[in-house]
Amino acid sequence: MKKLYILAGLVVGLLCVTSCDDYLDRTPDDKTTEQQVFTRYDKVESLVTDLYAHAKYAQHPLIYFNHFGLSSISDECSASSHEGAIPHQFHTGNYGPSQGMPSGSSAGQYWDDLYSTIRSSNIILEGIAKYNTPDNPQDGRTGDLKRRIGEVYFLRGYLHLLLIRSYGEAVYVNRVINPGDDMTFEKESFHSMVEKICADADSAYNRVDSWNGGQYFGRVDKGACLGLKAMARWLAATPLWNGGNLPNDNRIFKSEYGYDQKRWELARDAAKAVLECTKEDGSLRYKLYETYTKDDFRDVDGKTDTNNKKVQQRLWQMMYDMNAIQDEWVWFVTRDKDTDWSGDVLPPSQGGHARQRPLQEQVDEYEYIAPDGYGYPIYCNHAEKDGYDDGNPYEGIQRDPRLYRDIRYHGSWYGGNQLNTAEGNDAVGGELFGSGFSYGVLFEKVL
Repeated sequence: MKKLYILAGLVVGLLCVTSCDDYLDRTPDDKTTEQQVFTRYDKVESLVTDLYAHAKYAQHPLIYFNHFGLSSISDECSASSHEGAIPHQFHTGNYGPSQGMPSGSSAGQYWDDLYSTIRSSNIILEGIAKYNTPDNPQDGRTGDLKRRIGEVYFLRGYLHLLLIRSYGEAVYVNRVINPGDDMTFEKESFHSMVEKICADADSAYNRVDSWNGGQYFGRVDKGACLGLKAMARWLAATPLWNGGNLPNDNRIFKSEYGYDQKRWELARDAAKAVLECTKEDGSLRYKLYETYTKDDFRDVDGKTDTNNKKVQQRLWQMMYDMNAIQDEWVWFVTRDKDTDWSGDVLPPSQGGHARQRPLQEQVDEYEYIAPDGYGYPIYCNHAEKDGYDDGNPYEGIQRDPRLYRDIRYHGSWYGGNQLNTAEGNDAVGGELFGSGFSYGVLFEKVL
């Protein structure tokens, strides 16, 4: 069956609103009509801003499942049964278009949420075309409407990328679907979806600026459009969709997923285009963040060293310093308060409850620095010859400094304190803090 029938409840959720009322601020006695919205630039600007917010909410890995990070469903990380055991629900197969995850776990990233936001993007594009929305009346901002249209094309493609990344074969929706329309949709192959994502990225590229600075920094630029294509092309080239063999493969378009080297070539060329992207003045859009030297071990406060010279200041600051964000990040959404919540990864003795824990396989992927200055896997043939010792894997040889920033282990330093797991107070249970646990207490302890 190549037909995809959307459940009645989902259809109602997506299609019950035929105007833009849900996207506007209004009072009960002052209801804004569709025409009033799309004949004013400021109203359209507000809708695009809301679309950015929805895209951000659908992809914030640190709390991807509202209470758990994205890593909690990987093969290299375990999670506790805290907060409804959401990651375990995923592992038991409670995840799909018609079989959703537990209530309260959505952060805008599930099938119905993504399609609802995609619908918003189509409402904006069709509303602008229908009502011939005027450009920004502000002096000196000619072309803003064109830029906003480009941003919507990008966000529509980006949302579809999130969709196929999680669900695979799906439907590319590029129009507003209204009640009474035919609700039978043709499922598309992964590669068909990728081509349409790239087409939306191209449409955006032709409308947005090469770089946005000042108050406009963070809006979609040409580099972001190229980055979207690079991600889509890379996914299309990976074995799952390009030559991999799955047991009991029931994918509708599995005949299209044989190996094709051209897909890797397209991924390579797309990545190269990102690296070669330039600003209007001809300078490269992206470059490495080099504000601090490799010998600067001060913490994020820029004053003290509380990690025993394990983590360079660059590795702390690159998450916050605008120089790093402007120069290295291809596209991003600004962080929110949850980004600083480290309780998920800190052990109980240091104010956290470690409900997400990396497994040894993930930790072992942090390379060691060999005498020749290059990084190698600790399981390579010459690791022991270079000084690696399984009995002392973290301290006996220099490891990738990001390990010391990311991983907590016996003897590691954080905030001026050394972790001592031998004390026996770092055991982690499913309901470690019980029903009376207060998030406020955790925030006060950690932040």
